[in-house]
Amino acid sequence: MAQPGTIGGRSAREDLGAAQIRFRRALTAAYTMWAGFVLIDYVVVRNLDAGSLRDFVLARVLVIGVALPILRRLYRKPPPTERVLTILDLSGYTSAALAIGLMCIEFRGIASPYASGLCLVLLARMVTAQDPWRRGLLMSGIPVGVYYVTLLGSALFVPRIAAQLRDPAALTMLLLNSAYVLGTYVFLVIGGNVIWSLRRQVFEARALGRYKLKKRIASGGMGDVWVAYHPGLERDDLHPLPWTPRKARRCARSVRWRNEKHDEGDGRSPRSSRPKRSGSAR
Repeated sequence: MAQPGTIGGRSAREDLGAAQIRFRRALTAAYTMWAGFVLIDYVVVRNLDAGSLRDFVLARVLVIGVALPILRRLYRKPPPTERVLTILDLSGYTSAALAIGLMCIEFRGIASPYASGLCLVLLARMVTAQDPWRRGLLMSGIPVGVYYVTLLGSALFVPRIAAQLRDPAALTMLLLNSAYVLGTYVFLVIGGNVIWSLRRQVFEARALGRYKLKKRIASGGMGDVWVAYHPGLERDDLHPLPWTPRKARRCARSVRWRNEKHDEGDGRSPRSSRPKRSGSAR
């Protein structure tokens, strides 16, 4: 039985410390790749007439400006709270989705090949945080929503984007890119849920393995309840331990034997005994 202040049988501090390390490693790699893609921007601007390199660099600098405070906090102790981790998560990946939307506006609008960059953002987020599917839908869905609001909302201010919304060829490219983005989104939410479930099972098994059983305090139809001591947390917890199938069958036979003995003591056969009806017989 998990006590208050624990997550899945482990202390909240231990869980958040592991999450801090995971976020720190994944985001460090992701932002390094993000900065390195400026070389791709240079090639695109030079060979595909993609506009001004300055605009691409500014979009990438915007994300790095958000990333530096995030990484600074992740490299500090103590571990951030769950709420702070959520804020860092949303800030890092939503800013990247916003920047990709701006780069798409700069290069070919709704038909831009830069849309595939959002797939990398979603993949990086799944590596960073494996969530149950409901949370994954929300946390990964916010960057996706910000990207589409930025790209399609620009039609209100950029005539070139507004014209593309009436162009069948551009709309077809938007549909194709959206299929890749939304397909990646769905599969990564499912994959994140599977990894989260497996990690939870492993962590629960490891957490129980650290406990030292002290004494049994209760028994029920499914198992025993023990007081167990955790040397790392330096405290006692309650742990339900289910019976093995063999012990459960032996218990069931014992209960049936006691019931039969009780019925024999009343002078009735356990197979033929019937409850007495109240009132006089007619």
